[in-house]
Amino acid sequence: MKAIQAKQKFVKEHENELAVYAQELADRGADIKLKQCRADLQRLQKRSDELDILIKKLFEQLALGSITQERFDSLIPTYESEQKTLKEKIGDLQKAVTESDNNLQDIMRFFDLIRKHDDVTELNTEILHKFIDTIDVYQAEGVGKSKTQKIVINFRFIKDNWFIF
Repeated sequence: MKAIQAKQKFVKEHENELAVYAQELADRGADIKLKQCRADLQRLQKRSDELDILIKKLFEQLALGSITQERFDSLIPTYESEQKTLKEKIGDLQKAVTESDNNLQDIMRFFDLIRKHDDVTELNTEILHKFIDTIDVYQAEGVGKSKTQKIVINFRFIKDNWFIF
């Protein structure tokens, strides 16, 4: 309950700044690093398409007798190796771009959730399901009054853990 109320308080106190920040992220496609990822992704996809064409042309040239089997055998592994590397890089970049887009959407979902449940005064199953993704409870340490136990609350839609007891 305390953690949820603290999140609500933070969002209420900084709602305007957070909304402006979220809008700026959306408007500029997140940040410079994300823009670079998108540009790299586009460049690598273009090169991958070029390699597809080159490989097809090599096969055609081999079939037509324009190049020798020896020449074909020396070129094709180079192109295929480059294409394999490109596909791995493309996959990584697509994942990074998707994660960044999802993070922005998740932030907006969390803001909407906070707005819908303006004043949580009672902790019930519905609130837990809406706000909390998981709660990690660790082994207790110490004995008696010095006994402590770590609990990590993982909120839905946001990646950080603001409350560790």
